[in-house]
Amino acid sequence: MTYEEKLYAIFEKIGYKAVLEQALEESGEFIQCAAKHLRIVRGVNYTPVKLADNVNNLQEETADTLLCLDLIITAMGKDRNLTEKRIEEIKAAKLDRWLERLSIEG
Repeated sequence: MTYEEKLYAIFEKIGYKAVLEQALEESGEFIQCAAKHLRIVRGVNYTPVKLADNVNNLQEETADTLLCLDLIITAMGKDRNLTEKRIEEIKAAKLDRWLERLSIEG
């Protein structure tokens, strides 16, 4: 089974609302882990979590979040390639805008 087939199988089994619920949950866990990472690297607000452990957690939460985003892309319509192309166009425009705001020549 390909990656896309696995995504479709999950989507067919749990449905759109459950996909969105899972994405919300995983996004929240990613945010919490990223905040913990910031506490560690800033060194201002002590946490007993070690950097290496947090990096592992951040990688896992990033993977969970990206997987849910892939499921949302799958749920957006039958033509996954068209949806991905549109998202890439939006990302490219936003990346250029970000560079411009930071006065970075691209």
